[in-house]
Amino acid sequence: MGLASIVLTLLVLAAVPVAAAAAAWVWLRRRNLGSLPVPTSAVAYDHDSFGHILTWDRHCFYLHGKPLVLLSGEFHYWRLPDHARWEEILLQYKAAGLNSIRIYFHWGFHSPSDGVYNFDGNKNLDFLLDLCEKHRIYVLAAPGPYICAETQGGGIPPWLIAKRDVLIRHTTVSMFRTYDAEFSRYSAQWYEAIMPILARHQVTSKPNGCVLALQIENEAFELFKGIPLGLSDDMRHLSKTARDLGMTVPLFTNDAWEEGSFVAREDSHTSAGKQTFGLDLYGFDKYVVFCPTSSPLATVGGDIKSTDTWGEWSTSDVTKAFDNTESTVRGFGGGAASSPILIAELQGGWFNHYTVPHTFDDVYNYYGEKYTRMIVDTAMSQGVTALNLYMFYGGTNWGTLGDPDVYTSYDYSACIREFGHLSGRGRQVRLSLAFARSFADIFSRTDPVGNSLRGAGFKIESSVPDFIARRRRTPGVNFVDFVFFRNFAPNKATATTISVTRGSNEPLQLKCRLPYKHSFIGVGNYAAVNGLRLLLATLPIHLRMRPADGSEVWIIQSDDEVDGQLAFYGHVTAEGSLNPTTREEGGVSVISFQNSIGWAKISAVGAPESIKPLIVIALPARDLYTLQPSFEDAHWRRTNEKLAALDASDDLPLAVFWGAYSAQFDPATRALKLEEESENSPAVYSIAVGALGALAGFASPDGDDPLAGAPFVTKLTRTPIPALQTALSSSLAIQLANVTTRKIDFADMPWQKIPIKDGNASTPTLNAIDYLYTSGHAVYKMEFNLKAVPNSNLRLDINLRHRGTLYLNGALVGGHITYSLGAFRAGAKNGPDVNTFGGWQTYSLPTLHLNQGANTLIVLTESLGLNRQPFVLNDVRCPRGILKAQFPTAMDATNSLKWHIAGVDVRKLEDIFNHSGLPGETTDAVNAAFVHATAEQVEFKADTGVNVFHAPPPTTAAAPAWFRSSFDLPAGLAATVSADGALRVPLRLHMTGTGTAYIYINGTFIARFYGNGDGPQKDFYVPERLLKVSGNTLQMLVYGDGGSNGSPTTVSTVRRDWVGLEFRFWKVKTAAAAGAAVAPLATSSGNLDDAAGKPFALHRSVLDL
Repeated sequence: MGLASIVLTLLVLAAVPVAAAAAAWVWLRRRNLGSLPVPTSAVAYDHDSFGHILTWDRHCFYLHGKPLVLLSGEFHYWRLPDHARWEEILLQYKAAGLNSIRIYFHWGFHSPSDGVYNFDGNKNLDFLLDLCEKHRIYVLAAPGPYICAETQGGGIPPWLIAKRDVLIRHTTVSMFRTYDAEFSRYSAQWYEAIMPILARHQVTSKPNGCVLALQIENEAFELFKGIPLGLSDDMRHLSKTARDLGMTVPLFTNDAWEEGSFVAREDSHTSAGKQTFGLDLYGFDKYVVFCPTSSPLATVGGDIKSTDTWGEWSTSDVTKAFDNTESTVRGFGGGAASSPILIAELQGGWFNHYTVPHTFDDVYNYYGEKYTRMIVDTAMSQGVTALNLYMFYGGTNWGTLGDPDVYTSYDYSACIREFGHLSGRGRQVRLSLAFARSFADIFSRTDPVGNSLRGAGFKIESSVPDFIARRRRTPGVNFVDFVFFRNFAPNKATATTISVTRGSNEPLQLKCRLPYKHSFIGVGNYAAVNGLRLLLATLPIHLRMRPADGSEVWIIQSDDEVDGQLAFYGHVTAEGSLNPTTREEGGVSVISFQNSIGWAKISAVGAPESIKPLIVIALPARDLYTLQPSFEDAHWRRTNEKLAALDASDDLPLAVFWGAYSAQFDPATRALKLEEESENSPAVYSIAVGALGALAGFASPDGDDPLAGAPFVTKLTRTPIPALQTALSSSLAIQLANVTTRKIDFADMPWQKIPIKDGNASTPTLNAIDYLYTSGHAVYKMEFNLKAVPNSNLRLDINLRHRGTLYLNGALVGGHITYSLGAFRAGAKNGPDVNTFGGWQTYSLPTLHLNQGANTLIVLTESLGLNRQPFVLNDVRCPRGILKAQFPTAMDATNSLKWHIAGVDVRKLEDIFNHSGLPGETTDAVNAAFVHATAEQVEFKADTGVNVFHAPPPTTAAAPAWFRSSFDLPAGLAATVSADGALRVPLRLHMTGTGTAYIYINGTFIARFYGNGDGPQKDFYVPERLLKVSGNTLQMLVYGDGGSNGSPTTVSTVRRDWVGLEFRFWKVKTAAAAGAAVAPLATSSGNLDDAAGKPFALHRSVLDL
């Protein structure tokens, strides 16, 4: 065979698999594109009818004709079990600079059983949306039906998951979906329940409506790495159903990352010969840096790494993930090229897992305080004008709400920590949001610009590489430049020289100081209202205001941490307490500031007196943590007479405050809600627009105040707050009173027989999911007879999910957990469970506890939640309870094994997540069975304030027990229990011991504690609005410890001290704050520091200004 023939043969052979793969791709693509008669145009936003209210172009949204930079934070109402606290957290979102929230509406939370929907009490969505309208916050509504969100079943109700003939999310197997009309029918049932509520609150149908857009499905992946996956008919059906139910706002979806899924195109557009389908707006998620225990490598390997080995996150992860985002999204064409770049989920922290040794405080430290601000700035450098931070406040996985990925706390190391503290990270983000909103009229419409003299008009270069991420410019002749400073310097330098080259002029040298991995957005070629034209700012202008006609104020930073210069065209003068210096070079005036706090007036040389100077206020980092502007968008001003009268036509801040921990100002009511600390009681400063008039109690600073003489700045002097000192001096040594207990009697449970195979092996034909035993526990009973007690221990092999505790004839044998961080492993937190060969544990049943004749083995199993079916995986029905159990060697038994199961069908519960899963938890008959606990069972240690719960002797007979008790709050904390109370002092339960505990306060299941290390959490937030001044109830399920991280325990390792419970303040680590102008709590991460931390305590007052 000649060479040509050989080559030809190889080419033919190589082409066969390629051709086959191509044919398979076309077949799969055509199949997934579906055939329902719903073209894109049939569900498209009706611009003709509603475009005068809401529309968009490729740059941004326009609401009533005004450009809108949409800055949103994820809000999970269902993770706040005390709905009286919803309003408080929403106000914190607004105070942090957000103008919107996105809400995952949780199907399973509202639907305990087929056809039953509950929207009352803690599930009242009209109440929630009314709050958003009251406080003028937009809503991006995301009702799924699938929401992911690290919650059981991804929000799909357990009653539907138990219907095994229904394909959840149309998923046949991982990576393959088949349209299931039954799943679509149930999804429509959910839409029929929730859409009328959402429709009542749309901006397109209600003058002061809050619902701005509707997300359809979640992370559905039309294509996954080029492979057809998502079903167009699914999206067609959901979109058409939403429209038919009255939803008129734009529809959007979100890719898990940029894959170009369901982009809106003309109806004539085809792929593989079939019509495509898309939604009005293309959205996607952006998670950039993974915590080491959640990284792709950890998912593959399942490793648990010590925080000592984590190292730093890599800047290359950010640049690879982000710096081509704009071109990628625009490259999808269609609606993705003509609509605003919308990030439906932008990383705002990360979650944490069972079995790891670290807590959310370690996760917070890994990312660092400036990470989220840097991510927001980087997103904006890619032209993003609509983003949603996931999470902004995580909340609590109270009860059994979470999936196996997460334990009770869903702190997420977010901007607002679980106990309600706006962390240093959140306060840094607020500075970025303040910039974007105060420059929104121009910042909302920009395009990327190169750095050549030909293309950009002038060059901007850094002497240190990777100090500038990108540069953007507004359209038109009178353009404004935005320079995105982001210090990713390879040598971690913290200072650079910025060279600005204009035409043939010599480069202008400007200094810039910025810590490594920090960022800010610089402004260039900007004309202030007085005509001064800024060439470039190499320091942050965090905020601009126009407090009076012809006046403009900038709040800047120029201190030891971040510093730079202001370069203006022409000749300018500067004076004031900042001690400014000016150098002139090539027709440019460069201003530097010698002081870090103060003010300066900047004017053009020779300007007439009628031209007002530009006012610059410099605040050091410690004060910027408290900088809190008050914005009100045009949409809300239209329907509020008091706001309309202020005529803030440019959507600039109406007022700004700094100095207090929090200063929430409502310009409609002129109410200022202050939150302050006990000592220090710093003065509160303000700048307000003239239309507001004088603010009552505020006066011009004087004396040696660095801001004395500053135009527009006023000051409110505060005094120490004795009420907080009284509260903090209150003893938290709370002794539980009237403690009663009830031992769980397994014999009285409502047992159901399970058919099994004959012989020594047993295979339950139905797992706990099929019984709807999905909230916490399911109990198994195995009965067997022995002709004689064997001479040696009896071996039992058992495979269960996730936790198991074994009792043989009433004696505790031991326990273990089957759980893995890695996918496709036994007990995998994500992905199909390798249950055919993984997860087995061996127990040695002691002859001491075996009987001649009848024997009973109780296996108390606990599910850590149903998997959530994320992305391309099919794992929502990973088995729960016992998978299989066997005696590997023949027993001298008189009959076959008999298996029974007991639990609680969640369809019979009013709240499916607020239950332990053990029968009889709340029945009146069981209540009567409680008896007073003895001193041998419960001990209060007055010196430490710990209530210790003991296993009754002998510990080998320590069956699970319920305890009930009552407690009152100390008198000094009485003012903390209501939203309008004068104090805010959140409490926590600090748990010790090796046992397992489920803890309920006033009927709400707030904590799952695993003292053996199965979960890392030992401190549990007590939601404040659950508490009462007196007569609180605390109920707790307690039982002996199981094995740690999968290793079975034996009776010899069981300790008598089950758990210790203690009420504590949140003592947080505080950064040293130089000077008295800031409350130290404002600079805190919120991380716990019991040794040297400061109790988190605030005094609240409302001032009428």
